[in-house]
Amino acid sequence: MKTAVRNSKTEFEKPNYIIIFLSSVGLSYSIVKTILDGSISNHILPLFIISFIIFFRHFSLLIFNSKKPYFNKNLFKSFIPFLSLFAINHGNAVAQMDKSLLWEISGNGLSKPSYLYGTIHMMCEKDFLMKEKVKSAFTNSEELVLELDYDDQAEIMDMQKLAISDKKLSETLSKGDYEKLDTFLKEKIGAGASQFENMSMTAIMSVIMMKSLNCPPKMYEIEFLKMAMGKKIQTQGLEKVKEQFALLESAYTNEEIIKQLPYFDVSYFNELVKLYNEENLDGIYKFLSDERFMNETIMKNLLTERNANWVKIMPHMMHQKPTFFAVGAAHLIGKNGVINLLKDAGFTVKPLLD
Repeated sequence: MKTAVRNSKTEFEKPNYIIIFLSSVGLSYSIVKTILDGSISNHILPLFIISFIIFFRHFSLLIFNSKKPYFNKNLFKSFIPFLSLFAINHGNAVAQMDKSLLWEISGNGLSKPSYLYGTIHMMCEKDFLMKEKVKSAFTNSEELVLELDYDDQAEIMDMQKLAISDKKLSETLSKGDYEKLDTFLKEKIGAGASQFENMSMTAIMSVIMMKSLNCPPKMYEIEFLKMAMGKKIQTQGLEKVKEQFALLESAYTNEEIIKQLPYFDVSYFNELVKLYNEENLDGIYKFLSDERFMNETIMKNLLTERNANWVKIMPHMMHQKPTFFAVGAAHLIGKNGVINLLKDAGFTVKPLLD
C-alpha cells in the first residue's frame, strides 16, 4: 500500500511528475513519438517529462489552433481516464434522489463515518467548485480512495502503455471507418488519422474531448490527490487501470466510438457541468442515459459489474479507517449504484446537503 506522505519539500515535490504522468494517461508520450518521429523508445521517466514538454510545444498548435504553443500548467492535467463519462446507468428506475454529490456512510459496525463523493473527470477551471462540506468531509477522513491508485507508479506506466496501440489504425479499422475518422479529425483538430496511427481509440477519444472542452481543465481526482499529499494520508484505488481499459474495449467497438465522437462537443460539457454543479444526480442520470451513448452492454460492463466489485472491498477499507471515496458520479445512481448497494449491505447512506 502506498501513501501520500512526503517528508520534506523535495520529497513532496517529487509526485509532481506523477500528476503530469497521470493526467496525460500516456497520451503525450505516444503523440510526441507518433507525430514527431513515429518511433517508441524505452519508457524512461525523466526522458518522458522532457518529451511531455516538447509535446505541448508542438501538439497544442493542433488542439487550440493557436499561433503559439499553449503552455498552461493546468493543461498538463487534462488527460485522465474518462471512463465515467461513458458509464451510463440504464438499470431499473429508482426513487428520486436528493441533490447531493456527497454522501455519508455509517452504521454496520463503523466507529466513524466514511464519505462517498461523485465526480466528473474533467471540466473547465472556471466551473470547478469545491464546497465547504466536501472539504470538511475530507478533513475528517484518514484515507483517500479513487477509482485508480494514482500514487502507484506501476499504474501510471500502464496508462502510458495502454494509450499506444499494438496495431496501426489503418490496419485495425475498416476502410470506411478509417475514412470517417480521418474526416472528423481533420475537421475537429486539423490533423488526419495518419498522425494518430499508433494511438488507441481510447487515447484518440481523450484528445477529442480535450479539444471539445476548449479551456484550461481542472479535475477532482487531481485536487483530491493534492489534498491527500498535503494532509499526508494514504491513497488507494478500487481497481487497476488495465481492468478499466479492458472493460471499455469490451463495451465499445471502434465503430461505436467513431460514431459517438461528434456528440462530445461544447454543448455536451456545458449541460453536464450545469447538472453537476447543481448536484442533480437525477438530471445526470437522465442526461447520461441518452441512447447515443448507452446500451445494455455498456451498463453491465462499465457500471453494474464494477459497482458490485467496489462494494465488496469498500467495507474492509471503512472498518480500517474513515475513508473518502471519490468515483464518477454515474456510479452513485440507480438500483445497482454504489449508494443503493451499500444500503443493501447494511450501511446507512445519507446525503450531506448544503
